[in-house]
Amino acid sequence: MTTLQFQLPEIFRGLHTTGNHIGLPLHFQMPEILRRFIAHRIVGKYCLTLCLTGLSVLFFSGCKTTKNDLSHKENVMDVHDKVVSIPSSLDGIMQKVKYLKADGEKRPLLVALHTWSFGYEQDAADEYFARCRDRGWNCIFPDFRGANNNPEAGGSQAALQDILDAVSWASDNMNIDHRRIFLAGASGGGHMALLSAGNSPSTWTAVSAWVAISDLARWHKETTDRGLNYSTDVENICGGAPGSSTEADREYSKRSPITSIWRANIIPLDINAGIHDGHAGKGGEGSVPVGHSIRAFNELAKAAGNKDDCIPEDMIGYIETKEGIPGELKAKSTDDPVYGRTIHLRRTSSLSRLTLFEGGHEILYDAVFTWFESF
Repeated sequence: MTTLQFQLPEIFRGLHTTGNHIGLPLHFQMPEILRRFIAHRIVGKYCLTLCLTGLSVLFFSGCKTTKNDLSHKENVMDVHDKVVSIPSSLDGIMQKVKYLKADGEKRPLLVALHTWSFGYEQDAADEYFARCRDRGWNCIFPDFRGANNNPEAGGSQAALQDILDAVSWASDNMNIDHRRIFLAGASGGGHMALLSAGNSPSTWTAVSAWVAISDLARWHKETTDRGLNYSTDVENICGGAPGSSTEADREYSKRSPITSIWRANIIPLDINAGIHDGHAGKGGEGSVPVGHSIRAFNELAKAAGNKDDCIPEDMIGYIETKEGIPGELKAKSTDDPVYGRTIHLRRTSSLSRLTLFEGGHEILYDAVFTWFESF
């Protein structure tokens, strides 16, 4: 067998020396069939270029790590990802949807949503896709107008319709079990999960929302007080600060899940938050105080006729300030091995569930799927 020796590009030589055990050796033996191709000038340098490109994709796809936090970035999409452009049924603008199509008949569909500052290219999709692939589920990851920094995004009617249009496309192009259509998201994706649940509850079999924003006007004040730039995003979305105009206040109301979430009391809805979110302490620069999750749960409990399940405002204040659970509520704590964390508070009301776990601004993906697998 002929041995071909060549100098690898710097990016490959870097991989070889990182200790990841995935790098190429600086010299390797070329397979006999490829040697013959090159020797007979059938494929020449172009075949070699394609081979090396394929190797680079293989090696880089192996470098991903799994995280529960929301520090995902936009990156080049995996070679296996598929993307379709769908015209909005509202305004005709083409919207991107990344998708994973399952084999077999009538498989569940998961609609997974990107976070506040990203779009459909966010690598959080990989976490959902990997678990859907393992289970043989379909999954879509829509753009719904991208990052939440303009009026077309951030819970607009167009963004909401984009999600429904993506579901319609999946129904037409995938083998969907329409009894098992799930919705999940964290942070800005949690905001849209709650908003979509309240605006179109009959679409979803079950919903899982993590560290979600439920009240944009409240969040504007909270982020302004903490000097976070999300307050500027919210103003760009709603057309000004709260109270600046009647029109702006109307946008704050209709784009806030707290206004419409009561309608979702008819479906299973799982709301989760790390108890340190909204603080710069143990949870690390969390941006959404846990009161957003608690108040959304309270609206669901009231709509189901279970006012006694609500957590009072004074206790919400205690939880947010002390990053702990007041004594009156500690008896409601429980254990859940799926979370792998201390569960500080779990409360159910009809079809809704609230969980405050040891953590910050993050999502526990395995817990998401365990919730959905119960339906």
